[in-house]
Amino acid sequence: MLESMNVSGLKGLETALKTLEVKTAQKVMVSALRAAAKPVYEDVLANAPKDTGALLFNGIKIRTKKGKGQTGTVATARVAINKKYFHRVIAAEYGTAKQPAHPFLRRALAKHWQSSVGIFAQMMKKRIESAAKKQAVV
Repeated sequence: MLESMNVSGLKGLETALKTLEVKTAQKVMVSALRAAAKPVYEDVLANAPKDTGALLFNGIKIRTKKGKGQTGTVATARVAINKKYFHRVIAAEYGTAKQPAHPFLRRALAKHWQSSVGIFAQMMKKRIESAAKKQAVV
């Protein structure tokens, strides 16, 4: 399982984002994070236990959030569980006294974290360049 990851180049990324307007930088971050989370999300949906009913369609979503304050270099993305289905997902992921564990969330992250980092890097480069061009024209 995934125990740690090492990502480099974040100082350069922060410098590039600071050249953009705050709202634009936040939009760039959120859209890149959403694209990066998609492979994990799709794997979670594909491998979630099928006997959990509406969980597959309503219980798991990609959630993104802009950072608070004046910084444009903070945003988060996660494959989130709806509170209504939280107990079902936890029971399936970790198991119960009567049900064996089926770790579909942890496996999805461990399987796709490297490709997600790559997608994030590509999308950030593409979106920062595009936003910088638009900003330079105005």
